[in-house]
Amino acid sequence: MLGATVISVIGLFNVMGAYLAGWLGDKLPKRYLLSGIYLARSATILFLIAMPLNAITAIVFGAVLGFLWLSTVPLTGGLVGVMFGVRYMATLFGIVMMSHQIGAFIGIWAGGRLYDVTGSYDLMWWLSIALGLAAAVLRWDQRDENFDYMLDQIQLACERLKPVVTASSRMASPRPPRPLASHSPSTRAPPRPPPVTPCWRRTQRNL
Repeated sequence: MLGATVISVIGLFNVMGAYLAGWLGDKLPKRYLLSGIYLARSATILFLIAMPLNAITAIVFGAVLGFLWLSTVPLTGGLVGVMFGVRYMATLFGIVMMSHQIGAFIGIWAGGRLYDVTGSYDLMWWLSIALGLAAAVLRWDQRDENFDYMLDQIQLACERLKPVVTASSRMASPRPPRPLASHSPSTRAPPRPPPVTPCWRRTQRNL
């Protein structure tokens, strides 16, 4: 009964968390919001480990985790639209959700495997805390920029490095040997025409 109640609380707070995250994503930088969500997830799991397990702590944990669970979805979708544009939004967000489901499968399988090996879920909880902290740090340092702008910056950097690379390649590559002079009739230079006397000299001779 308690498990069903916690799952219901998670589903209820999923709605509120996703709505509030989408509303805040229009007003604040999405990377800061995502970092805060990942950090809050780690703190929530730490709360579950530190507090005694009973009905109250389980329901509070389910409410907070449900609030933070799907709140990353509108922010991630917004970032995909900002970085890559909305032309292929459906395809790109489908790839995001597919990788999300693959990660969920790996997490569930790894949790069960660690329980079979250690007889406890403690190691899996601590790994989840570490992954949440790592995600918060990595997301905080990433800029919310258009992908075309990033490509333009990469192209500009390549153009700046092009003269340096060209000069270094010229210095590194040996000069090709000069071709030997050929005396065959086909390659012999044509005879020079006789010099033409300037018009003013011709005029002086006639005078």
